[in-house]
Parts: sequence; structure tokens; C-alpha cells
Amino acid sequence: MKSIRDIALNAKDVRTELVTVPEWDDVKIEVRGFTLGERLAFYDRVADDGQVNRENFLPELVIASSFDPDSGQKVFEAADRDMLKTKSAAALERLTTVATRLSGMSDDDVTEAETDLEETPTTGL
Repeated sequence: MKSIRDIALNAKDVRTELVTVPEWDDVKIEVRGFTLGERLAFYDRVADDGQVNRENFLPELVIASSFDPDSGQKVFEAADRDMLKTKSAAALERLTTVATRLSGMSDDDVTEAETDLEETPTTGL
């Protein structure tokens, strides 16, 4: 009989979900939840002096969690961050909603990012 430890450590517990993005010609993207290590690394990338960096939160989440369902390769890379900021907010929201749910990220994480978006003035608009 396997121990609980063995069961937990050998479980395939990172969930995935296929998401259709109508804004992008109905392309299908595999959104993967984070492992704990990936989630901690994500938080490090979007934190700025202990606050969520509003400029990077959503693009970094899409970059980290979006995969080609056929090849298993990442769809986007860090160099795509600025270009993602020019894409449909609805498309990005569709992907990030699934990513946060699959990764067990709390509503507080997302709310903090949204609050930072609302409270931080944007220049050049």
C-alpha cells in the first residue's frame, strides 16, 4: 500500500484547460496551472517593492500559462510582453481567468492587481 506521501509526491496535479480565444480567430490555447515554484517565480516577476507591478501582471500571467496544445511549447515569451499590452483586454482576461483558477491564485491576488491598475495614473493616454 502506498503512503499518502508517495501518492501526493507522485500525483499529476497540475491542471490544464483548453481555451478558445474568439478574438484571435478562435485559436485554442492550452492554459496550464502553476506549480508552487512557478507561482512564486511569477510573483517575483510582477512584484515591485512589495506591490504588484500593474504593467506586468496580466501579460506575465499569459506568458507563463499559455501553451500550444499540439506541441506543448509556450505560445509567448518575455519579449512579447509589450506586444501583449496592445492586444484585446477581453482575450487576455479570458486566458488569465482560467490561469488564476487553475493555479489556485486567490481573488485577493487579482483584486490587488486590479486595485493597483485603478490607483496608478497612466501616462501618455
